[in-house]
Amino acid sequence: MERAAQAAREAADGRFGTVRIGYNFSAWQEVLPNVLVAMHERYPHIVVELSELRSAPSSPPWPPASWTSPSATAGPPRPACGTGR
Repeated sequence: MERAAQAAREAADGRFGTVRIGYNFSAWQEVLPNVLVAMHERYPHIVVELSELRSAPSSPPWPPASWTSPSATAGPPRPACGTGR
C-alpha cells in the first residue's frame, strides 16, 4: 500500500509518466535534441513520445490577384433613392 502511495506522489510531482510532443522539422533540427537530453537527465523516468507534425500547404493569397474590389470599379457612391439628384 505504501508503494502505491509513493508512486502516486511521484506521478503527481511529475517524476514519471508520459509526455507527448508534436514537432515540426525545424524544431527537430534546432530545439528538440538539447531539450530531450536535458529532460532525460532531469526526469529519467519520463517516457517521451514524439510525433512529427507536418505543415499544411500555404493557402493562396486572398484576395486573388485577378480579383478587383467592386468599390474600385463602381465609381463614387450614389445617393439612396429619393434623396437629391
